[in-house]
Amino acid sequence: MAVFALHDFIEGAIDRLVMKSNSDGKTTTARITFLPHVEYDTVDPILIKYLKGEIGDVRQKSLLSPNLKQELEANHIEYEVKKCGTCPSARPKAYYNPFKLVKE
Repeated sequence: MAVFALHDFIEGAIDRLVMKSNSDGKTTTARITFLPHVEYDTVDPILIKYLKGEIGDVRQKSLLSPNLKQELEANHIEYEVKKCGTCPSARPKAYYNPFKLVKE
């Protein structure tokens, strides 16, 4: 069993299409709304791998602000900065895993 939660600095709910196992043990998807400050436990090996970022793309895309950068770095969360190459006025975005493993 593993227990996951959103990182503490995340204030709003995150609606996510996740990868998980169905009743036959095959991979399927499900839409789940994750709430801040709530822990979620699962024994589903596919969902665990997804939330850890080992399969699929679990990353959250947020506008990179000084506050977000500070939170990511203070919490030792790996992130990638991307900017639209064809949009000259585009602002950079941070891509990071919004989930933390509380207990495995």
